[in-house]
Amino acid sequence: MLGDNIKELMRIKKVSSKELANLVNVSPTHISYVINNKRYPSLELLEKIANVLEVSVDDFFKEDSEYSTKIKKTPSILEGANENTLKFFKELEKLGLFSEDMPKEELEYLINIIKVAMNKPD
Repeated sequence: MLGDNIKELMRIKKVSSKELANLVNVSPTHISYVINNKRYPSLELLEKIANVLEVSVDDFFKEDSEYSTKIKKTPSILEGANENTLKFFKELEKLGLFSEDMPKEELEYLINIIKVAMNKPD
C-alpha cells in the first residue's frame, strides 16, 4: 500500500516521520495518517514527499522489490548491482543479516561467504 511504501523509503533514507512532516510543511499527525494508510495525501504532498526522499511519485505505487532499485542513494557496496542482487540483499536485510550501516568488516565477511557459496574466486 502507499503508506507502507512511503514508510519503507523513509526507513531506507533514515528520515523520521517528524522530520518528514517538517520538511513538507504538514503536521506529524498528518504524516502518521498517510504512512499508516488512514489518509490519502494530495498529489502536491506526494510530490513534496518524493522530493525529500529523492524518488519519483510513481515509486510509491510499486511493489517493494520494484522500487528498491529506483532508490537514488544505493549503499556504495551495492552501487551498480543488478536487480537480482538488490533483491537478494533485500531478503538478507529482512532476515537481519544485512543492513546499510553494518560495519565494513562484517560486510566484507558476508560478501566472502556469498562468494564461497557461489564458488566464485576473488
